Amino acid sequence: MIVTRRKLRRLILETWLQTKWDAGDNVVTIQDVIGYLDQAKRAVTMIRAQKLREMLPKSSLDLAPERVASADIRHPLIVVVDSETNQLLYVLDGNHRLQRAVNIDTNISIRILYTHEFDALLG
Repeated sequence: MIVTRRKLRRLILETWLQTKWDAGDNVVTIQDVIGYLDQAKRAVTMIRAQKLREMLPKSSLDLAPERVASADIRHPLIVVVDSETNQLLYVLDGNHRLQRAVNIDTNISIRILYTHEFDALLG
């Protein structure tokens, strides 16, 4: 089967829409997180992608090069920040976008979700 760029983008979009976090009794979807951030009027902030990468704890994510290359960096990342220390913990959504932005040496937009908020969403 030949996978065209268009088919790959559709597959990635469908996969992204199915992004979820399962806490046993409660499942939180990416739409739930975005809805919460919208309701909280959480601003979108721009940051240099390389600076954001350096702020993150070291990770050994194995990102598929074709997904990184096709990542749409127009959409903000969702990053989780510790509510008590205000330290950036991880990228909840957008690891491929972050890597692409690092690769092309550009800025990336982010939205912050604090740990107490994510915990509340998870129930």
